[in-house]
Order: sequence, then C-alpha cells, then structure tokens
Amino acid sequence: QYGGGTCNTEFEFLTGSTMAFVPNGGIYPYQNYDLKNVENLAAVLGKHNYTTIAVHPAHEGNWNSEKVYQDFGFDRFLSIQHFENPAYYHGYVSDRAVYQNIIEEYENKKQPLFLFAVTMQNHGGYSLDTLHGAEAIKLKDPFSKYEKAVTYMTLLKESDTAFEELYHYFMQVDEPVLICMFGDHQPDLAGGFIDDLCSADLLESGSGKNMQRFVVPYIVFSNYDIGIDSVEKNTSVNYLGASLLALAGYQTPYFALIHEMERDIPIINAKGYVTGDQTWHSLEKNNQFIDQYRLVQYYNLFEKHK
Repeated sequence: QYGGGTCNTEFEFLTGSTMAFVPNGGIYPYQNYDLKNVENLAAVLGKHNYTTIAVHPAHEGNWNSEKVYQDFGFDRFLSIQHFENPAYYHGYVSDRAVYQNIIEEYENKKQPLFLFAVTMQNHGGYSLDTLHGAEAIKLKDPFSKYEKAVTYMTLLKESDTAFEELYHYFMQVDEPVLICMFGDHQPDLAGGFIDDLCSADLLESGSGKNMQRFVVPYIVFSNYDIGIDSVEKNTSVNYLGASLLALAGYQTPYFALIHEMERDIPIINAKGYVTGDQTWHSLEKNNQFIDQYRLVQYYNLFEKHK
C-alpha cells in the first residue's frame, strides 16, 4: 500500500487474506466487511489461553479499529486514550512510548501474551518543522535536497534506536519471546526522491512496474532457539502471520493452508503474484493455486457467516 492504507496491511497480516482478491476502488475490509467470526491470529491464540491486546496510539475510531479488534477477539484495545502523558515525536506518540507500553503489558501479564501494536511516530507529512528542533540527519547528494526524505530518515533513525532498546530488553527475559516488526507501507515522499532512489523496476514483466515502491522491510527474531539460524527471503504480508503462528508452534487447518500456499505463490499483492520460478504474473493469468487461495479466502471472510 504505497503512501497509505495501513488497515489493509493489518487485515492481511492478521487474517492471512490478500488484497489481491479484494475489489479495486476504495474497498477497505476494516470498513466495508463484517469481520466477526473471521479466522485471525488473535482468535486462534485466544483459544490457547493467550491474553490478546491490540495497541494503536491514535483515535479508536480510526479505520473502524475498535469494532474490528473486538470482532477479531482481542481482549483489550489500547488506543490513544489509554496512554498517560506519552512522549511525542514528530507530533505523534513516539515509538519509544509504544515500546515502553509493550514492556509494561508484558511485565503485568498473568498468562501468555499476544500483542499487536501499530505505531504512529513516522506518519506523514514530512516537513522539517514537524521535527520541532530535533537534529535532522544529513543525506548525501543527490538526496540532500529532498526535505521530506531528510525528515523521514531522521524519524527512522529515532525508530531504530527505540527498537534496539526493545530488542535488548526481550533478549534478556527468561520466558520465550517471538517478535516480528514490519512496515505497513512506504512513505509518501516527493516523487523526485523516489525516482532517484529506485532507478530500476523489480519486475521485468510489464505487469508489475515500479514494484520497488511497494516493498517494506520486516524482521522476525526470538530469544530462544526456534531451529532457524538466519534466513532472508522475500514474502508478502498475508503470509507473515501464518509463518509466525507456525514458528510459535500453533496451527489451524486454515492457517496451515495459507502457510503451505507460500511455497507455490511466494508473493502476492494487489498488483500481481510470483510463482515458484520467481516469475511475476498478472492476477488475470490463470493459476490453480491462485484459484484455490481465492476460494479459501472467500469462505473465511463470507461463507462462515451463513
């Protein structure tokens, strides 16, 4: 979701669904669909005696979040109203304040905890004066002329420092902890900066030009041995939740199928999909795995209500 659509990324991560099968034209599942009884990570882990908490330091009505989190089965939703005098950065609750909240919830838990947090610190817009006197980083030419990029990179530096603190905290706790951090979408920066940065398309086919604009980083780490030393791979966010569930040792037939689908369709989004030979295709191109995925998603989102 380039430059917006956070709730759609949440939707993909939590439900294993893909926006590839959602009609174009401003459809946001959080706002347009009834998501009660839809299989999702919170509902699955809640059945395994986890306390499930959603955190988003913004108004609870944003993207219809309060109702959706309730329908998903989260035990609690901590919106901006639940933060007492948090530190702000760039005009939003800082990442560090959110991470401190995560640590507090962890330390006060009475049973296993699944916490899904959405940060706000790096939200647009990106004029330099939004840093309110904080020292901006220096970008080398030709990027130094892009004010929005300077602001955004300064925010990223602050985020990195805060995340490093979170990492070191959880690496020293005694209980097993699995953490995933990922971006919801790229920032809406000046077009010239993007053009200078992305000199070539990721795709060779004409169906997926400028796909670099839809790539975001993610990291998964644990403070215990999960049997994997180090893996780097490209994926799409609809598979990420299913992968985490498997790493944590939990599974359902639905999420097992989503996890298995990644072997044949390792990447899928609203622009197209990748097959096992690393070739990109248009969504209009017939594929048995795409057809199967479409049916499974339709059942999870709609048929279960009947």
